[in-house]
Amino acid sequence: GDKATNKAMSAAYKYMALLAFCVPTEPSPETDADFTSHEVRSRAPAPPPPPPAEGLADGDLATMKHAIATAADLKALRAHFNEAIRAANEVGDTPSVEALTKVKDIRKAALESKTGEPA
Repeated sequence: GDKATNKAMSAAYKYMALLAFCVPTEPSPETDADFTSHEVRSRAPAPPPPPPAEGLADGDLATMKHAIATAADLKALRAHFNEAIRAANEVGDTPSVEALTKVKDIRKAALESKTGEPA
């Protein structure tokens, strides 16, 4: 029918373009980027975590707790607590941080009840 002429002209134009512009029709490693695939190497394993820290010595922890528990006022309490927390965090001693926080909260409540002022 009426499609044959258009189909023939389309095929002839395509053939002419392939020959005139030297368009490759077969895939090859030089002309086709998708012809080959690349292997992806896995990343190097992460370094092992550092060994757990020793933590605060029992005597040091007891001294810090005592200093916090006997602080004369809120300013001294804050200073003793900040120093103790810094030392515990340097060695990664989470249980000591929790214990020091509990002692601080108890002493803070006691000092606030004496002065009647919140910190």
